[in-house]
Amino acid sequence: MRVPGPVLVLLGWILVLALLPPPALGRGHGDGMGDGPGMGSEAGHDGPGGMGSTGTTDRGAAGGGAMGGLGREDVAPGAGPGGFGESGMGPGLGHAAPAHGDGNRAGMSGHGPRASPPSSTGMGMGMGMMGPPGMPSSPNDRLSPTLLASGLDEAGVKQALALGFRLRAREHLEGLGLQLVTLEPPLGVDLERAARLLEERLPEAVVDFDHAYAPQGDTVAGGTCGDCWPQQLVGWPPAPTCRAAAPIALLDGRPALDHPALEGATIVLHPLASAPPSDHATALALLLVGRDLGLLPQMRLHAIAIYRATPQGPRAGARDLVRGLDLALRHGVRIALTPLAGPPNRLVALAVRKARARGLLVVAAAGNGGPYAPPAHPAALAQTVAVTAVDRTLQPWSAAARGPHVDFAAPGVGLTLPAAGGQLRRYDGTSFATPFVAAALALGRGIGLTDPERLLDDLARQALDLGPPGRDPLFGFGLIRPPGPCRAPIDTSVSQH
Repeated sequence: MRVPGPVLVLLGWILVLALLPPPALGRGHGDGMGDGPGMGSEAGHDGPGGMGSTGTTDRGAAGGGAMGGLGREDVAPGAGPGGFGESGMGPGLGHAAPAHGDGNRAGMSGHGPRASPPSSTGMGMGMGMMGPPGMPSSPNDRLSPTLLASGLDEAGVKQALALGFRLRAREHLEGLGLQLVTLEPPLGVDLERAARLLEERLPEAVVDFDHAYAPQGDTVAGGTCGDCWPQQLVGWPPAPTCRAAAPIALLDGRPALDHPALEGATIVLHPLASAPPSDHATALALLLVGRDLGLLPQMRLHAIAIYRATPQGPRAGARDLVRGLDLALRHGVRIALTPLAGPPNRLVALAVRKARARGLLVVAAAGNGGPYAPPAHPAALAQTVAVTAVDRTLQPWSAAARGPHVDFAAPGVGLTLPAAGGQLRRYDGTSFATPFVAAALALGRGIGLTDPERLLDDLARQALDLGPPGRDPLFGFGLIRPPGPCRAPIDTSVSQH
């Protein structure tokens, strides 16, 4: 039987289309938006097929996620272009979109003539499935096989249970003012399908995975103590020139409280997770309140231990991080360090926005993924203070992440600190730069700069510009320095070594 020519042509086209790979879903990073159906618009509002992943930002937000639902606790009015959204998802790559409206700011506040820099180009990450904007490309990026949800009332929880979800925890986080529900998927349903099902049936919920977040620092044995070049580099004041407005919270691992240099320090331990003491958390505690080497030795430090021991090393879940922010607020903390990094997560973004609205400044490590890595979270969120690391010659650390979200640079390369046994260790990483920024914020509050925006603007103006004039993706506003009344003379010779 002879097949007509037109039929053969049609069959050929069908075969070609069948062999083409399906379009991968891209996650828009930075301040870009994704192209294609289901994406938020430039202003972050609903795009043709989806809703923005919510929350106004002052850096110019990305487009909304294709599957994003606005939770009741998560709705905020847009303020011109650059309104709703933290990350965009959809076919193809995100593209750059300059910040407008509330994205313009003098220093850090969003007001005045100096604008924040244009946003970075969004980076598409092939995923091959639909899901929440925070969904990683691999299940290895998750701490547990559960879903986190906010915005569910009693009826919503009952509906989730009727769909086969199993309730693991339901918490009212008083400090943040939100309900956090932890759910296991129905039996036989994978986590991605379960997330889609929950969002489709309960569109008022903010849903995401329990993503994993890792410490952003490396430890190397050996080294020599030398001088206190990091303090001299930033012009740190000798005690008691200025007093900090305590307390500060450290959301990390468990410090070794028996370390000799921490004897006499005021550290309140909150063990939210069960990982053993770590060098990472101990080094951060030493930089903050250690005897003879801490920036603020008289300060009260709330050590909120959120890391768990996993085969990949210490990891904190999104739920741990959200609960840690809530605990910090409930103890009256106004400055918190999150020296960790991981993928974007809706519940973390919601918690950070709520924390900032309640006066908590979250100082976050920019990340150690290198200059071409997508922005790490939570540092990439507009409401955090993102910190990168420089060495004693004021050169950027080669492994530090970059981007328009970076706010300040601080010493974080080649820091030598004593381990518990007395030997010296070298510490590198954006984690170890965060204490310098947190301590400068604490000094600013101590001299009366209690309004977060005014405080950040003041430190931005006083930072030592290291790159091109103005804010740049490598150093942010520049090297952090203490507020003017507290600053010691800067020894420029230390940067010559």
